[in-house]
Amino acid sequence: MAITKYATANWTDVYNVLHDNATEYFDTVTLTINNVITCTVDGVEALLMGVSNPLWRIRTKSGYSASANTIGNIPSFVVVTSKGILIHSNPGSSSASNPDDIFICKTDAGTLAFVVIGVRYGGGYYYDEFYSIDFENSPNCKSFYSQANATNGVRNWLSPIRSRTQITSFAKIPCVDYPSTVEGVYQLTATEYPGTYGVITDENGKEYYTNGSLALEE
Repeated sequence: MAITKYATANWTDVYNVLHDNATEYFDTVTLTINNVITCTVDGVEALLMGVSNPLWRIRTKSGYSASANTIGNIPSFVVVTSKGILIHSNPGSSSASNPDDIFICKTDAGTLAFVVIGVRYGGGYYYDEFYSIDFENSPNCKSFYSQANATNGVRNWLSPIRSRTQITSFAKIPCVDYPSTVEGVYQLTATEYPGTYGVITDENGKEYYTNGSLALEE
């Protein structure tokens, strides 16, 4: 499957893309009259997004959740590949360099997974949380990383190797507190794409959509 990018201007647009492309991840995808999207699995609200507070919330099947407690973010695009879905949005009162990126994908065991780079408000918009959640099996929704306080675009705190190499290393992402990994979404552990949103190609000709720190496989 190719990388397909859908421009979105509101949460209705995001809902339409998910309705058509997210059936392998969710049992139901609904949109309320208040522009809140709810995605369920086995009767559990797995993902909530939209014009609400919180503006997004992910949840494990056991009931633990993580959320961004702000409102007013503006969805700007959704990327769909055979490996997952990326929903990109910008906080309404912040610059476009401080987005929320929600990756919907699967684990190596075939269960639903979320990888999220979140922005929260605390006197200014900051990159504050990084999550990787196995919906079925993660015992909690704690973040891998917090308090990054990056105010100027995508910052490579997700990339601990500050290498000068021109070859990107695509690293597997583990799920929090459970021995599973995410399939199709990788951490870039070299630094040639900081702040990049777009398609990149690895040395074997495979394409990915990257936000500069993470890459979604075609």
